[in-house]
Amino acid sequence: MIGAAGIVGSATVVAVGSKQGISADGVEALLSDRQRAVILAVAKAGARVPVRFPDFGEDGTPESRADEARLDQAVQRLDAERAKHVAAGADALLARGADRKGRARLLAEIGRLSSDYQHRTSVEAVAALAIATVSSAFDPNSSHPAQMWVGGLRHLGERGEQPLPVQHLEDRR
Repeated sequence: MIGAAGIVGSATVVAVGSKQGISADGVEALLSDRQRAVILAVAKAGARVPVRFPDFGEDGTPESRADEARLDQAVQRLDAERAKHVAAGADALLARGADRKGRARLLAEIGRLSSDYQHRTSVEAVAALAIATVSSAFDPNSSHPAQMWVGGLRHLGERGEQPLPVQHLEDRR
């Protein structure tokens, strides 16, 4: 998919699909069940925080689009180098118990982990894959949307605030 565009918050994003990717056979071998589970948890959490993710013409709610089949499709679009960063980011989240935390704590952990320069690239890779899972309009190899989202989570954490949905925007839906 080439040239998908839209608005997320106040930022315009443009995604261009990757021509390289992981074969359908390699998808399950690439990530463990625990890594996949934490990536899906990030996708489901990010589908609502800070605002409900736009649908870009896709069926279902953002949360319902964070499923195994769509994760597989997004993983197939990863290039090999990016896939290594995704696995490392998922492992870093798992090492901090992110798979056992609720939505707000999971998102806060992403912000905290991204404050550590050693983990920033891998956490952003997880976020990019999560975003591409929720919306096929996004390229899982592109860091730009993930950097903005993860940066926002990091900023909230630095201010001592919990990452929660912006309620007045949710009420408008």
